[in-house]
Amino acid sequence: MKLMGGDWSKGDFLAVLGLIIAAIGVGAAILAIPGMPKIAHWDSEPSVKQSDNSSPANVTPDQPAAKSVQKAGDVTSGQVNFSCEQTLPVETPVVSFGKNPRDINAKPTWANTANVKAQNQSVSKVEDPADHHLVGVKAVGTITGLDLQNLVVAKNCPGGGHGELTLHVTWTEDQ
Repeated sequence: MKLMGGDWSKGDFLAVLGLIIAAIGVGAAILAIPGMPKIAHWDSEPSVKQSDNSSPANVTPDQPAAKSVQKAGDVTSGQVNFSCEQTLPVETPVVSFGKNPRDINAKPTWANTANVKAQNQSVSKVEDPADHHLVGVKAVGTITGLDLQNLVVAKNCPGGGHGELTLHVTWTEDQ
């Protein structure tokens, strides 16, 4: 063994080669850590140039740019039943949005209706109570049953009614 003043053996050469390979591996692992300065990290994102009048860029190598995605949602109140001259308030569950919702197109409609005198529907915004930003929408409305029929002997209800309030929403949000 060379360390004790002897000749180099095959094992000594393999040991030194192993140490060299290990040192190279440790160096490569350190350089692969995200966020290392560009001078020591060959795969860093290029720095963003700014003009003299601009504010600092919010882009960092660890924060990818937001991607816009199209979304759609459909909800229903489920079937509601009512009798003649009865008016019911109805609403759908909330269709929740993600980050930065925009281009929102919400269409409330009544479906599967029978024996209805009147109905209405609209879209209601749902906001975060803390900062009042839009977090979703829902459909709200009312539905009213047919009038009672006047017969000679008594008033008659020609049949109970039913319907379901639906909401179809499309929007764009950041992912």
